[in-house]
Amino acid sequence: LPTEVWQKITIFACTDGGRTACSLALVSKVIHAIAFPTRFHSVSLTSGLTRKLQQFIGTFEAVCRRAAQQQGSRPVVRHLCLTVSLASEERRDGVAFIYRSSRGELAICNPTVELQAIYENALKSLFRRVGTSQLESLAIIGDESWGRGGDSDLTIECPEGFPKLHSLAFTGVRKPPFIPTRLPALRRLLMAPRNEARVDFKWWARCAPGLEELQVMTKGPVQEDMMFLPSLKTLLCKQSVVFAVRCDSHCPYRIRPS
Repeated sequence: LPTEVWQKITIFACTDGGRTACSLALVSKVIHAIAFPTRFHSVSLTSGLTRKLQQFIGTFEAVCRRAAQQQGSRPVVRHLCLTVSLASEERRDGVAFIYRSSRGELAICNPTVELQAIYENALKSLFRRVGTSQLESLAIIGDESWGRGGDSDLTIECPEGFPKLHSLAFTGVRKPPFIPTRLPALRRLLMAPRNEARVDFKWWARCAPGLEELQVMTKGPVQEDMMFLPSLKTLLCKQSVVFAVRCDSHCPYRIRPS
């Protein structure tokens, strides 16, 4: 088959978080070269560890430099699954205190705060290196450590925006931590916030004007008097959105505007 056909095949095949792309790279030199641009087409980083993020960033930058030297296509990340954990295992296993010398004096630092800052910088560096202009789908899995009261304590600047992002899923917070958040191509949205009653769907109507499918995962039964219904009506009446609320142990409830 022509190389162009093989490249299109690899684009459709490499959507499973990187397993298929890594396997193709080991087949032969020819297949390795063909699959090279799609090596990072789909990436899954679910460990929540700083060193894993840093290792991926280093590998991605090395591959981009290699592509530039060979005047080839720069690898692009189109599908990204990411676990955000501000209280990961490597922080809990740290030492109790860190001593630093300041002008001949010893200062006691809080290792949790310092390691959390390192982790947040790694996350921000990941989005800077990968870029967001080519992302088509994004899943962010957050634990209880990265959002208080339903809002994220983390802010990630994405000046490129998300012009091609059509699918977004996130858990733990009411909205993603990106600035700015403009999602013109978003069609499918799944959220599982800890405080779903205060989700501002008017905000989502402004940021994602093309939204077609919305799912909200809740931990408890759905009540007719839930606080988010007024802003939800605004979204449903403004756009033709298929909406579903799903509970942990209940069948999905579908709400239609009337």
